[in-house]
Amino acid sequence: MTAAPTVTLATGEVVPSNSPQWRDECFARWQRVVSMRPMSIGARRTLLAEVEAKDGGIARTRLENEFAADWKARKGATA
Repeated sequence: MTAAPTVTLATGEVVPSNSPQWRDECFARWQRVVSMRPMSIGARRTLLAEVEAKDGGIARTRLENEFAADWKARKGATA
């Protein structure tokens, strides 16, 4: 059996990609993405600034990227 590839959490900790910590971080990020859908752009910017202040720049970047991917997927699905 081979070991799972490793990933780096927003905290900088390196864990296996099948770890509960990675799963929890991904799930929390997805919940934030879903909660951002109905927000105005100003509210999203405020939330992203809060995430950066609390969790760091990596967490903000990952959330921004995930939201952008979700936005494109949803807008492409309705066009």
